[in-house]
Amino acid sequence: AVVSTQSTGDDKVTEILQEVTAKIESQPDPIQVEVANGDENKTEAESTSLNKESSEIAEMEQNQPPKPTKTHQQKDFRKMATDAAKALDGMSISDKAQSKSGSSTPSSRGSFLDNMPSKNDDKKTLSPSLLRLYIDEVEEDDKVSIRDFIRHLKRTGLRPFGDPRLTEMMHKLSNDPSGLLTIQSEIGCKKFMNVEEFIEATSKNAYLLNKALSSNLIIPEFPDFCKEIATIYKKLLGVKGGLNAQYIPQLARVNPDFFGISICTVDGQRFAIGDTDIPFCIQSCSKALNYAINVAELGPDKVHQHLGKEPSGIGFNQISLDKNGLPHNPMINPGAIACCSVLKNMWSLDDRFDYTINEYKKMAGNEYIGFSNATFLSEKSCADQNFAIGYFLKEHGVFPENTDLKQTLDLYFQLCSVEATAESSAVIAATLANGGVCPITQESCITPDAVRNTLSLMYSCGMYDYSGEWAFEVGLPGKSGVAGSIFIVVPN
Repeated sequence: AVVSTQSTGDDKVTEILQEVTAKIESQPDPIQVEVANGDENKTEAESTSLNKESSEIAEMEQNQPPKPTKTHQQKDFRKMATDAAKALDGMSISDKAQSKSGSSTPSSRGSFLDNMPSKNDDKKTLSPSLLRLYIDEVEEDDKVSIRDFIRHLKRTGLRPFGDPRLTEMMHKLSNDPSGLLTIQSEIGCKKFMNVEEFIEATSKNAYLLNKALSSNLIIPEFPDFCKEIATIYKKLLGVKGGLNAQYIPQLARVNPDFFGISICTVDGQRFAIGDTDIPFCIQSCSKALNYAINVAELGPDKVHQHLGKEPSGIGFNQISLDKNGLPHNPMINPGAIACCSVLKNMWSLDDRFDYTINEYKKMAGNEYIGFSNATFLSEKSCADQNFAIGYFLKEHGVFPENTDLKQTLDLYFQLCSVEATAESSAVIAATLANGGVCPITQESCITPDAVRNTLSLMYSCGMYDYSGEWAFEVGLPGKSGVAGSIFIVVPN
């Protein structure tokens, strides 16, 4: 999970974060959250934008099954999904049809469903009991209501039109099965589909769909959970403390009223409210990711030849070493610069940057990761303190042999200037929460050991000289960045 806010050192923020933690821990399993700072005095235009950005909650509430008409029967999806899952054992589709109609005689249609087995391998086909929920029985032949299916899927927190795992399935359900067009809503999908075609279209995602539609994802009652997060979001609208980083001119100009929360769970359930699609520089949140990449590539022993693993208890940009003559940890500037000196240090600077940003993109499930050249130049132009740290580390033999200090510092500034959104950051957090496997692509990005070491240091050192109080009050691995984000991971 991730929470980001520009208000730092504000008692109100700590109070709200404690409430966020309480809400998280009340769930049966972990989740991911991302927040950025805001102001309750929104203009009329901003209020309109806020209403638009809160549409996911409204959509979840509105996506109830249609009222009874001549062409549809009312379906209480939540209750029916639960009942269907319980009824699956020992009950055939034909039996269920008879029970539903109150008739003791078999269906006269002899439909495809009647010939399906009573049980199925849930990794290969959609459960017959769940499939029955989407059959429109008023049709001449049994047909699946695609729109009912998609609406129910959205209520589980999955994003049918944005989840890479579901892309192939959605093309098959669309009016453009060739995949030449990008389908963004139910309007681009077929209204109905033959049962045989639907089973074939969903077969590759059967395991995920059975898990979602029978309320067995990490957060089963996702709409209710989202309402809780929206309540916390509204409380945070009044937090006005803190100040933009003034020592980097480009960051000082960022609108401090940007504010949003984005959630991604280890099952890929998604929720967003507020300014979650506005890019921001990840700044020091990159330190945790760079460390994870290094440890996954080289192992902890080699990496920790150049940096320590203890909290420093001092400011993030202080010129200081631990008792072993190393930077205290990779979450403060000296340790982060040392970490960059290790990162593919035999490669050219351009290849090192490309490699690292591609690793970020993998962790983000190929969602938005960009680069702000203006911020890079702005940060580099006022980096006397970081240059002083660099020369201090070089004098004490911290760097690997033949390290080019200028290139190392350039790489450090560049990676601080990488851009993400609250949405893409939440996916990165979910990847770390999921043991290094991206939940929406199922790609292994970071080794489990590297994730464990990274989260340990985020917990003990990620909030600089506030880390002890953070661990005591919030109790979750976190990493702050001067651009305004607080990156939080709830491990699975």
